[in-house]
Amino acid sequence: MDAPQVRYARAEDDVEIAYAVAGSGPPLLVVDSLLWQADMRFDARLAPLVEVATVIAYDPRNTGLSGDSTRVGLDDYLSDIDAVLSALGIEVVALRGRVAPSQIALAYAATRARRVARLILVHPLPPGASPRTAPSIQEFGGVASTSWDLFAELLALKLLAWRDIERARILYENLRSRWNGEKWHRVMASFESLDASELLGAIRAPTLIISSRDPAASNSYDPDADEYCRHLAAAIRHAQLALVDDSDDTNFGSPSLAIEFLQAAEGDMPGDDGGVLTRREHEILELIASGHDNGAMAQRLTLSARTVERHVHNIYTKLGVHNRVEAANWAREHGMRP
Repeated sequence: MDAPQVRYARAEDDVEIAYAVAGSGPPLLVVDSLLWQADMRFDARLAPLVEVATVIAYDPRNTGLSGDSTRVGLDDYLSDIDAVLSALGIEVVALRGRVAPSQIALAYAATRARRVARLILVHPLPPGASPRTAPSIQEFGGVASTSWDLFAELLALKLLAWRDIERARILYENLRSRWNGEKWHRVMASFESLDASELLGAIRAPTLIISSRDPAASNSYDPDADEYCRHLAAAIRHAQLALVDDSDDTNFGSPSLAIEFLQAAEGDMPGDDGGVLTRREHEILELIASGHDNGAMAQRLTLSARTVERHVHNIYTKLGVHNRVEAANWAREHGMRP
């Protein structure tokens, strides 16, 4: 697919934040790799998502085509997202965080809960981890300070290797022209300092965590990555952990899983009464109260049976009920018409 045009938004501290947009449908903000610039992320791997969503890729401050800043606290990175969404006039968005920037996605979902419809985390790294701390990269990490060109070549080959030699060449050229040893260490250190751990309990959005079924693969960036994914799944209220076979597709977020999860998000904005149920959940609760089973609801709403099951589970959890009878009673007690 052709690379989209790069645009700019201005963060609250006047840093210019680069972003690019492609596709149509519900908005999906990609909080992705630190090493690619916004327009370069729109390749064949994002193409399936572009077909079902308006995909927004942006460069966090000090990376890609965005401006530099000495302000690199968690709030500063969140203001980058605020600026992009404000420029686009978007109020509610799905987020997809991958590897190190996942801490930004977690913090945004927690502190802007009503703005985040869905959260997808792909191989999220624990606080303190970044590409710089990956054991396989530390093997040659010292070269970054002495021979940046050599380090850039080794890094591109390590990350992409024989899976995509042409893309490895593009990444090398991008690293060689836009990065240097000092910037590498400075930016990696700023991301290693990000920690959303204390905010996890405030995340309300349904969350999908994608990790490899093979611990050795999921731990390639950090020895604790596999355990961290399980920790997130337990700590976030409406989270599910998907373990998938390791492959190039897995590395870039299992688009088929992400698409199913995103399509289930239709109506996942807060209900008109401002309550804990989303509009879709209100709709399904009304159908439960009128006696519809999951199969009938799936057919009526044009959803998969698995998606309906997920919505019903979320309804039970949010309302503190245990079965369809209790859910239907709750609906009638709160004035919902069957």
